[in-house]
Amino acid sequence: MDGMQESANIESLDFELIVYRKGSLRAHVDLVRGYMTWHDSWQWCNNFTRTITDDQVTEIRDLVDNCIRQQALAAPSESAAGSADADPVSYQITLRSQDGSRQIRSGGEVPGCWMPLKTMIEKISRICFFI
Repeated sequence: MDGMQESANIESLDFELIVYRKGSLRAHVDLVRGYMTWHDSWQWCNNFTRTITDDQVTEIRDLVDNCIRQQALAAPSESAAGSADADPVSYQITLRSQDGSRQIRSGGEVPGCWMPLKTMIEKISRICFFI
């Protein structure tokens, strides 16, 4: 799939931040039904669901599309990150469509092109995405 078609077909995405021995935060964003669920493995009382507007769905699709295009244009050495098992902090982004899923994961900080999506999730959830 190319970037433009892929972002239009994305039905949901999961954005997860994992910190070794501390837990994880996971935001599941359903772009078809228009809601986001938040799961904090460290604090059981910090789990919730929020609705998202059509404008937010469009903005999320645009952010995903932008990053997919940036990664496609990056040289292999620029887009490849360290192993998720080698760093105490890792992230995992899973994009799902009817055609299957695509996963982006690595150790260390979230790459710059995915930061606007992280910021958008923080804006919707009204919680900072860190452990």
